Amino acid sequence: MASFAMPPPAVQPATFTDAEIDTLIANLPSAADDRRPVLGEGNSELGSLALELADVGYYLMTGTSTRDERLHILLLDRLAYESWIDADYVEEFATSPVVDHPSILARREKLKTDNPAFKTRHQGRVILVVDAERPFTDVLSSLAHELGHANQDFQHPEQATVNGNDALDGIQEAQAQQFERAFWLTLEARLGTPLMAYPTHDAFISVIDAALDGWLDGYPSEEHDLGHLIQWLAVLTDPALASLKNDLTTTGGLSAAGSLTLFSHLVAVEPANATSYVNGLLAELSAQLPTIRALAEARLTASLSLDGEGLPDLTTVGLATP
Repeated sequence: MASFAMPPPAVQPATFTDAEIDTLIANLPSAADDRRPVLGEGNSELGSLALELADVGYYLMTGTSTRDERLHILLLDRLAYESWIDADYVEEFATSPVVDHPSILARREKLKTDNPAFKTRHQGRVILVVDAERPFTDVLSSLAHELGHANQDFQHPEQATVNGNDALDGIQEAQAQQFERAFWLTLEARLGTPLMAYPTHDAFISVIDAALDGWLDGYPSEEHDLGHLIQWLAVLTDPALASLKNDLTTTGGLSAAGSLTLFSHLVAVEPANATSYVNGLLAELSAQLPTIRALAEARLTASLSLDGEGLPDLTTVGLATP
């Protein structure tokens, strides 16, 4: 008599109860006040909390736990982070002509100096590698940013697998940076305490001015700077995002839901159209720059005391991201 093996039981997706979510998020303010590095001084509890909050934020935004994605997250100290980057580039060096090695080396070293975290792939999984020898809020923000890159990879992998160019790199950074804002707005709303409110003060006007001026100087060669400009210009000039423009100019900033709408719109850009799309946005830069600056400065709150300001590590997300 033939026998048949029973199929394995279906794996149930990971979920969170409201109580679990609120308990985890309630730990955020005290963790954000802890300026010790997450790794490097034995703060393993901060590393675990960062991973749990990243999972909760991602779950609230997408309906899926990071545990149910093709995803692996590594929180490493600085030395291990740099060693991981070196190992990640071994295959590219081995399979590339010697004449290309100097440019590969330059990219590898730029990754070490300019990026506190990055996304890569290994054996069909997306790997997020984070330098966690930094304060808690920095680490969690990097996790949120890289989760934006991961979610883009899951939705539209062609953006991550084609031979990229500056425009496509900028679009991908715009996606991750807006995902990062959506993440913090989501946690802020659940916590019920402002995390990104800042008083009208010369110090914060200087933060905005420095961010915008830095992006203008850097965007021709730096994908993160280009990404920031793409975020603003897409909302303000892309006819397909007219409703987001209305939200932005009416309320002063995109909500978490609006941020995810912008994220999805940019994720849907076909790689072949990336250059023309970005060039069209940049053609409007000079005309839109006063509006961008005014909208960012309008977020400052005159009635807020310096004692009531939000987290110092989130000024760019809070003030200079649409």
